[in-house]
Amino acid sequence: MHTIKISLFAMAIILLMCLTAFAQQGDSQEKSTKIALTIEGSTYSAVLYDNAAAKDLIAKLPLTVSLNRGNRDYCGDISPLQYSREQVQKGYRNGELAYWIPGQDFVIFIEKEETGASVDGVVVLGAMTSDIQPLFSLGRSIQVRIAPAEQ
Repeated sequence: MHTIKISLFAMAIILLMCLTAFAQQGDSQEKSTKIALTIEGSTYSAVLYDNAAAKDLIAKLPLTVSLNRGNRDYCGDISPLQYSREQVQKGYRNGELAYWIPGQDFVIFIEKEETGASVDGVVVLGAMTSDIQPLFSLGRSIQVRIAPAEQ
């Protein structure tokens, strides 16, 4: 019986932590900066959230990065971004833009969200607001220009 109480208490704490994290992410999404990603001559809309890593990226714009196709994303080297520990998470959603700490990579996640919980060291920078389907037909290596959106 004692073990059940401890397990329930632990589950309640984990649930509270998850809800707090989602609430904080929601706050940062409300104060977003519109950006444009130019890939293979096409422009895609996205937003960067109001967090330390996204602000560091915004300060470096415009920026062109070389990305390679992985089994769930396009990713490539970027100069290190400053982030807070609270931003680091496991997992992602399709369409999210992220900084992957272990590889110091800029990432566009495009698939396999359902198994993405195993991806650790993710700092979500923002998200695509354009449809991500056209990204599936791109080549193995792409150049992405990241710039503030024209008003």
